Amino acid sequence: AGLLSELTDNPVLVTTTSPIPRAHDHSTPRRRQVLEAITRRRDVTLVEVTTDFRSCWDNDHSHRQGYPVYVNEATDTHLYAAALAIAGYALGCTHLFLASETEVQENSEWNGTFVGHPHMMYATCIQRALAALLEPAGLHLSSMTAALHSGHVQELLWRRYADLSDLQYSCWRLGAGEATCSACSQCLRLALCCMALGRNPERKGIDLEKMLRFARSWTPRDFPPETQTLPRPPI
Repeated sequence: AGLLSELTDNPVLVTTTSPIPRAHDHSTPRRRQVLEAITRRRDVTLVEVTTDFRSCWDNDHSHRQGYPVYVNEATDTHLYAAALAIAGYALGCTHLFLASETEVQENSEWNGTFVGHPHMMYATCIQRALAALLEPAGLHLSSMTAALHSGHVQELLWRRYADLSDLQYSCWRLGAGEATCSACSQCLRLALCCMALGRNPERKGIDLEKMLRFARSWTPRDFPPETQTLPRPPI
């Protein structure tokens, strides 16, 4: 939102609301507050697409089959890209952008097979494939953040767009009435990035006391030695 507002007048922001059973991140009051606040702080048009797509499957199926990602982690990109493309086409927007970071571009070769990052569905190679499908409709899909590590994105947010920093909404494990869970690796990573910049993570809803209690018991995930060279999320 910050980048787009500098690059063009009245950009269109597209968000997809599609809850998953047992998760609350798409239905909390905090999310509604964030969506309402961004339209007050920037001259943007907000389009919200609602769908039951993410509740139509058993999200744990892939985990039970031994894969490290849930079903939605492989399919969300396509849902969000579809919502973005439809809204963009309907409103006459020709340039579409999905969030992505450098980490998800990583891949490695293992036993003769190329293995992508667990979140590779956001990688530029996937986005370029989707872009090729959309090009005949006059739509151009890419990412403005694919060259940046997630830590760089955090620093950009806090340094250049400080007035938007409190609107970050990135925790998917929060409870029904929470702004963040303050007790997961995602909250820990965001809080540490924030404190490294001399800022207060409580501004984005992180409970520091709760997060520090979680940090005492947190340890890096233990991966089998034969998979140590595979790409994986930070923390």
